[in-house]
Parts: sequence; C-alpha cells; structure tokens
Amino acid sequence: MFAEDPTYFCHACNGELELEGRVGFRESCHHCEADVHCCLNCEHYDTGAHNNCREPTSEYIPDRQARNFCGHFKMLSGEREGDDAKEAALSALEALFK
Repeated sequence: MFAEDPTYFCHACNGELELEGRVGFRESCHHCEADVHCCLNCEHYDTGAHNNCREPTSEYIPDRQARNFCGHFKMLSGEREGDDAKEAALSALEALFK
C-alpha cells in the first residue's frame, strides 16, 4: 500500500496548496497571494519555543507571516485549526464569566 501525498494548506486563508517538491522562497498562495515560505507555514513554528521556533539554531525573524530565507523551513502538512476553534474557545470563555 502506498502512502498518500501530504496535503498542505495556507496559513492565511486555509486554502489547499498544490506543491511539488521543495517550496521556493517566492512561492505564494494561489487563493490569497500570501507568502508560503514563512514561519506560520512551517512545522517548526511554535509560539512557546525560544524565537518561536523549535529549531535551536534558527535566527530571529521579525515578521512570521512574510517570506523568509530560513534554511530550517519544512512545510506543515494537514489542515489548520481555523476560526471555528477560535470562536469555540471564545464562547467557552464568555460562558465562564456570565
């Protein structure tokens, strides 16, 4: 049995990306034109880690949604939690304080 190719989604619009091979530095989402080679699309991105990255030797990148030249970049596969998860969390918080 063959493994399925991973599915990739844009960090900005959650639109499915059709990627072949390595992600180029100038790649942009064909749905919303957001930069693809950026921290928010990387599997190493972690807001709880130093420098917001799980790679200990990564350089500081001030704009996490803009294209960058990070050599540690690895495209995150799978769907992202979208506004539904955010709305559910906000609703639960509001219910706590009523």
